[in-house]
Amino acid sequence: MPFDHIIITTQDFPPSAGGIQTWCVELATNFSQMGYKVTVITKSFDNFLDEPFVCNNVKVIRLPHKQWKREKNTLIYNCLKEIDTNNSILLASNWKMGLPVYLYNLLHKLPYFAVCHGLDAVEHRAINKFLQKRTFSKSKGTVAVSKYTKQFMKENNIKSQVDVINNGVDLNKFFRVDIDEELRNKYEYENDKFNIVNVGRLEERKGYDKTIEAIANLPNVVFHIGGKGKYEQKLKDLVDELSLQGRVKFHGFIPDEDLNAIFSISDLFVMPSRNVNDSVEGFGITYLEAAACGTPSIGGLNTGAEDAIEQGQSGLLVDGEKPADIRSAIEELKNNPEKLSQMGNYAAERVKNFTWDKIAKQYIDYFNEKL
Repeated sequence: MPFDHIIITTQDFPPSAGGIQTWCVELATNFSQMGYKVTVITKSFDNFLDEPFVCNNVKVIRLPHKQWKREKNTLIYNCLKEIDTNNSILLASNWKMGLPVYLYNLLHKLPYFAVCHGLDAVEHRAINKFLQKRTFSKSKGTVAVSKYTKQFMKENNIKSQVDVINNGVDLNKFFRVDIDEELRNKYEYENDKFNIVNVGRLEERKGYDKTIEAIANLPNVVFHIGGKGKYEQKLKDLVDELSLQGRVKFHGFIPDEDLNAIFSISDLFVMPSRNVNDSVEGFGITYLEAAACGTPSIGGLNTGAEDAIEQGQSGLLVDGEKPADIRSAIEELKNNPEKLSQMGNYAAERVKNFTWDKIAKQYIDYFNEKL
């Protein structure tokens, strides 16, 4: 079936930030650059005035956010009736964003594809589990963002055929930069220290706590944390408990314009993610962003990091439950500058295979294969 119009349904879109938001923005942008008309259906926000996302050939439809939680299926259903054409297909950012089109297709025929990023594989309520399975099974194709996520879906009894398309990185946004002293001073990076960093929401699964424990017996290592979240106070309490004040720096939200410098100035990106009560790291775009800046990573085994990091080449994979394993990995690279440099160079070269234009083309090829 020929198509020229791609509809993306998502509740994760700017001005909010995160991995799924990046996925949506990059695919919408790249689909439009490939000549497709793109419509994004998402929710609005309080005090929302100007559309923060502007791109040629991409239309963003904002639905009332105060009705979103209870009425999103109806809102999206009615929206689809207005914009669906004979040449439209739909890409849902997760199964709940695919449910409205599953319902829509009880009376219509709009081909749709559903994606799983990791957390959305888990449903405990019987009705949600039923609707999840129906939404995936009736889609033209189901995509997992990593081999780990595909396996995680299987473990959660999702029996649909699942194909893997990894996430990507924009090399026009992330690249090595020279560091000026003003920025070094702003973020308290000292030349004589081994500086490691983790950037993202402060959540337990992302391994901030185990990294703090890991550096307790590693002299000269400073851990820089960029991000905010409900887990922040627990991390600060842990720093106090281990008397690591001055060796763990909480920088809060780091603006986009500083991220290149933060990744470039850091010796190592450390996010030893793990499964915490079914909260998982389905891929980890920040591993690729760090790699684009020539910084190798330490990630968690049995997570999506296994796709983002090539073990022993672009970084190291460890058991995210074990601070001793994290410590050993940091120490190995800290004590071997030549290996650290080689890994950084390899990571920067390898990440060229993960550019968003290539990922978008994989999706287009996938759509054509399944239609």
